[in-house]
Amino acid sequence: MKPKVVIKTRAGKTSAYDFLCAGLAPSLSILVTSPIDVVKARMQTAGEGLKDRSVSTRSVMVDLIRKEGLSGCYRGIGASVLREASLNVMRLGLFDPIMSLMHNGYRDMASTSETGLPPLYKRLICGSLCGVIGSVAANPMELIKCRIQCSGEGATASHMYDYKGPLDAFQKILAEEGVRGLWQGAGVFALRNAAGSAANLSTFCALKAQALNHHDDSIQVILVIL
Repeated sequence: MKPKVVIKTRAGKTSAYDFLCAGLAPSLSILVTSPIDVVKARMQTAGEGLKDRSVSTRSVMVDLIRKEGLSGCYRGIGASVLREASLNVMRLGLFDPIMSLMHNGYRDMASTSETGLPPLYKRLICGSLCGVIGSVAANPMELIKCRIQCSGEGATASHMYDYKGPLDAFQKILAEEGVRGLWQGAGVFALRNAAGSAANLSTFCALKAQALNHHDDSIQVILVIL
């Protein structure tokens, strides 16, 4: 007889531990993705004021390493980690509490065995709302991250911000541009994360509920996805 697999969850309990994991996991990913993020930021500003200038990922990466070394690939790493933490501690951490207000009986994704999976429109609304809240919390660090990444020896001259680090950048922006300056671009940032979070959190919710409540078939689900 096949033994029954029991998956233990902390149903209905949203604690500081959940928010810690929500912020910590994405922050650690920056150790891998930072070079790509820096190159992306440099590419977005490399052609400013110049006509007919082609910019490629390879040319920007080579120029970055040649002028600033491997450390240049991790420019603004502190701000990047803080940005991911402040964004995702809200974006991921608030999903279950908000969904519990929208879907009767919902506590967490394991509870969908009793309440049923929240309909797609609820998952999309909840995901987008979490994305917007996370964006509002993270916009100051997103701004600081982008400015630090776009400075340095190989950066466009108009983006040579003289920041010694995230704290110095925060103080200078606050002094020179005021509190509102920390939320420059907040609307676009929120729009991007609303769309992205609606898609990935609604899908994540469905897949995790399937894995938790129908674990005998979860391997087949993963194979289908792959």
